[in-house]
Amino acid sequence: MKRYIKASSEYNDYITIKHGNRQFGVHINEDGPYEGSFAASISEIHPYDDAEYTWAKIGFNGQTIFYRDGKVVDKMQLAGYEPDDYEEQEYGTSAVDQYINDCLDTVATELLQMNRDVKPIMVHN
Repeated sequence: MKRYIKASSEYNDYITIKHGNRQFGVHINEDGPYEGSFAASISEIHPYDDAEYTWAKIGFNGQTIFYRDGKVVDKMQLAGYEPDDYEEQEYGTSAVDQYINDCLDTVATELLQMNRDVKPIMVHN
């Protein structure tokens, strides 16, 4: 049985990101308690597919929890934001945005690894 997670008001924006040839949906809140902190929920987009895929929740403290079938399957800690690690880009990407993009890319890579053995269950209506 497919479980649906109710949307939370803790996220104030929705974006999609590409990682290789895959797309991910990201609910994100960048209003953390300190510079560079953010919270997000990230999952691979699979339209018309009813299989249970792993998704991740990133806390303001960088703690990332991976869920599948309503259960915790793994955890990881993302590195904290260090302004010295990032330079402002000429085309306008801030150091904080670069950090967030790096974190989302890291989590997307992990999700692809965790979901590689999931067999699609296509819905035909």
